[in-house]
Amino acid sequence: MRDCVKSENDRGRGYLYQLELGAVRRDIRRTAPMITIRRITRRTLSAAMSEKTITLKTAEGTLFQVKPSIAKKLKTIQSFIDDSNVDSANKPIPLPNVFSRELSRILDYLNNHHRFRGSAIGQPNEEATRYDEEFVKSMTHEELKALVLAANYLNVNDLLEFLNITVANLIQNKSVEFVRKFFGIESDFTPEEEEKIRSENKWAFLGVDQD
Repeated sequence: MRDCVKSENDRGRGYLYQLELGAVRRDIRRTAPMITIRRITRRTLSAAMSEKTITLKTAEGTLFQVKPSIAKKLKTIQSFIDDSNVDSANKPIPLPNVFSRELSRILDYLNNHHRFRGSAIGQPNEEATRYDEEFVKSMTHEELKALVLAANYLNVNDLLEFLNITVANLIQNKSVEFVRKFFGIESDFTPEEEEKIRSENKWAFLGVDQD
């Protein structure tokens, strides 16, 4: 009798086991597509985020679409990009002190140097050096000064350092008149006072390059 009861109990436990195993299999079949959908959705969202651009609006109202990797080089607008309450992809970020000509040149510089860094990691890049030389060669003094102001406002460190070095080399060993004209500085001295200073400090005016 006991053996019969035990056999019935074993069959009952086996039946319950089969039911539980079937339920687990059904749950797996239902859950697997959801897991796959979640993975696909995450990949899709990640790809969409990587393709999203930042919209910049210049002083005259021109809109520029910029990749986040490049926009982050403009330290002044970093807070706009990092602010989760601002939809940077759709809401233009205003740049009231920057005009289209300067912003276009700044973005060209950043895009090209981003490419140069990717192609020559850990070694001097001759292409980047040639690009820098051509970049400033075609500019007038007024355009160069305007670009310095724009780079300073946007806090583009690498470009600003390069432009400052360019300006320093440009005015090196130049006359007082050249430097005044370049920066738009008016003399505080009368002609008599300036003549006296020149006569007392003749050494400072020797070997000056022709303007």
